[in-house]
Amino acid sequence: MAYGRLDVYWPDGRLETYMLEEDTISVGRADGNTVALDTETISRYHFSIIKDGEDIRITDLDSANGTYMDGIALVGNQPYDLGDVEEIQVGSLRIIYRKMDDSATVMMAAMEEDTAPVMDSLSLTRISLDATRLDVWPASNSCTSELAITNLSDETRRFTVQAAGIPGEWLRIARPEVELEPEETAYVLLSIKPPRRPNVAANEYTLTVEVTPNNAPEQALQTSLQVVVHTYSGFGIGIAPQVDVDDPISVFLHNQGSALLSIGLKAKSQDDALVFDLPARPVSLQPGQRLRVDIGIQAKNAPFIGA
Repeated sequence: MAYGRLDVYWPDGRLETYMLEEDTISVGRADGNTVALDTETISRYHFSIIKDGEDIRITDLDSANGTYMDGIALVGNQPYDLGDVEEIQVGSLRIIYRKMDDSATVMMAAMEEDTAPVMDSLSLTRISLDATRLDVWPASNSCTSELAITNLSDETRRFTVQAAGIPGEWLRIARPEVELEPEETAYVLLSIKPPRRPNVAANEYTLTVEVTPNNAPEQALQTSLQVVVHTYSGFGIGIAPQVDVDDPISVFLHNQGSALLSIGLKAKSQDDALVFDLPARPVSLQPGQRLRVDIGIQAKNAPFIGA
């Protein structure tokens, strides 16, 4: 079972995908690598990915020109934790790591078109997003959108990327600052992952992304996409292990999801020897609510006591 994948973007526009199934993965240009990439711009053995239980780490193998994650150079032979989605740069290659798991998934709505490119003749910049809408389920793997920034000027410039419209803890910008040569385009990954908490209600947000030329802050450009957060379900139940005669059974219910939960209760004893006094209607719990329900019990056939 694959625990992740690498999407390799080549300078000529090719895309190659490699599934990660072995606990130790090596990446480089030599044939002996798990992932062998035919380019002279990377080392023979460039970096490794190692899975140790739930931990997945990347290590630069003291490569000649370095391994960059989210634009930051990794220290050689030092492991770094990988998140759900990471942008890795080696030589002329851009690689996106995506975590995979065995949990139940919900299909995302298809993203049929990119946002219209935003251009400004004064700032000489063009920006666009690869989606107009993202459907997100709390605590699933991160949903991502890719921002393209093109420097249309004839000089090298630096740009700052910021975003607003959703809680900051939900959003990760892979490269908050990029430097572009004339006519160069950079791609910045935006990862959105709401936490799995009952107070994260279903809602629709407008995420506004702003790209600012560092040498001309007044020429900032903005684009946006809709982020639709869906509900999730979760339920817990507990029961007192033992009760005294004539005492009710206490059942403890917990709505661990983010939507209203309606629960119908049924009970049965061994040999069908007991009668249970259950609620006549389903019990409703608000998101995050805990509730104790006491259920009366009595023997179906009461013992006969003679004179």
